[in-house]
Amino acid sequence: MAEGLAILGWTELGALTECQSREQLRDFVREAYPDESERVIANWTGQIWRVIGQAEEGDLVVMPLKTRNGTIAIGQIAGPYRYRAAAPEGFRHVRPVKWLNTSVSKSLIKSDLLHSLGSLLTVCALTRYDAPRRIRELAESQIDPGRPPSGLETDDLDTVDALLDHAVEVAERDSVRLTVRELIERWDFTRRTAQTVEQISADLADRGLTTRPSFTSVSLDSEVALVPAKTEPTSDAAVGADEPEDEADVIRAADALRVGQLQAGNSGVVGVRLGDSLQLATTLMLKFNYSQLAVFDDHGNLYGAVSWESISKAQLSRSRVDLADVTVSARVVEHDEHLLNQIEEICSRGFVFVRGVDRRSISGIITASDLTEKFGNMTRPFALLEEIELRLRRRVQSRLPFEDVRGATRQPNRVKSVDDLSLGNYKHILKDEDTFKLLGWRLDYGIFIEQLDRVTKIRNEVMHFSPDPVTSDQLEVVLAFANMIRAVDVS
Repeated sequence: MAEGLAILGWTELGALTECQSREQLRDFVREAYPDESERVIANWTGQIWRVIGQAEEGDLVVMPLKTRNGTIAIGQIAGPYRYRAAAPEGFRHVRPVKWLNTSVSKSLIKSDLLHSLGSLLTVCALTRYDAPRRIRELAESQIDPGRPPSGLETDDLDTVDALLDHAVEVAERDSVRLTVRELIERWDFTRRTAQTVEQISADLADRGLTTRPSFTSVSLDSEVALVPAKTEPTSDAAVGADEPEDEADVIRAADALRVGQLQAGNSGVVGVRLGDSLQLATTLMLKFNYSQLAVFDDHGNLYGAVSWESISKAQLSRSRVDLADVTVSARVVEHDEHLLNQIEEICSRGFVFVRGVDRRSISGIITASDLTEKFGNMTRPFALLEEIELRLRRRVQSRLPFEDVRGATRQPNRVKSVDDLSLGNYKHILKDEDTFKLLGWRLDYGIFIEQLDRVTKIRNEVMHFSPDPVTSDQLEVVLAFANMIRAVDVS
């Protein structure tokens, strides 16, 4: 502090003076820390960029000090980022700071602002609760004026900022819990596509947060907790030891469909105890229309399963059977295992049980019919979109000169035939009503183009292979457009 500097750690990073963008900085950080996950890389990039790329001369800096009575220092950025190659490790990345007050007691700061100062991040932005004005007042007079009446903020957690700020404030003593569906709805999303996962993950990392379990590895209606993420590297050999074991690369986690993303894997299980009667088991199976039922031992651990198949086989060789006679072994898979790797097992056995995110309890059962429903819901939009594209392609090929078609696309050099057209091309090909009329379809041009645009956007989202099915509203749009074209494309 005597040198008038704000100092960053990240000892593995060299000079960052050439970084002109956050994306470029991310590449530097990833190269310096190749063993860290994308979530951690995003977290660190956000913190460092605030210091070297976002903070401007004149901006305020707040630094908690390690004093017995709890004080903070407040300063003002006084110069650009510098890299001091000759300085000791941990003291090389700096910004000049003019310290305005180095002995502001935390006891003078009202609780709302004090919670913000206790961020999970080493470097964070203080924007809520009229923080900039209040911090300047603290530097000058050591008085926290608090928020003015007009600046009162709602306690509602419906917005992204409110939710994440609240999660940061309570992180030391509690965690915010909500379903994945509720989480992504804060960003106005309904499905986890690659883009939505990346944005949510980056926003969480920007506040020093992540979810446990990863919000990409469980179903939409599963509950996750907002918990602290690792905020900066340390020299401790055990770095990362406190990381949640299921926190893999959350940006890449959406690439694979996980067992826990099926609702059936999180819906709980109905079961009986080993000492119960077979009559109770069959009655429960009839009541819930189940083909299988879990069987637990006296300690509540999964022992096996009973099914209509196991009952039938046992009765073929015995005149009287009890529950133990018809109980067969059962396979248990982890909630975050790849679903595709379990298909053969599920089809051959008819079912598998799923172990929950706590790695102990049984959270659900997935059957062959659950697979049929899941993949049926996933493939139906693809089939409808393929039909729409085929009908449009065939009609355009038969009614419009190919050179006109190619010339209307954004990248004509890449279009060698109509087979190279994507759904998005047709909006440009049919951009004027006279061209549309050449198709010979007696449809209102404005409505057709409007629906084509909506379907194209849905198609682009579907092609990212989200683990979540398209919404009923999206499917209705695609189906209605397919029906529209079917009605007029009769030649």
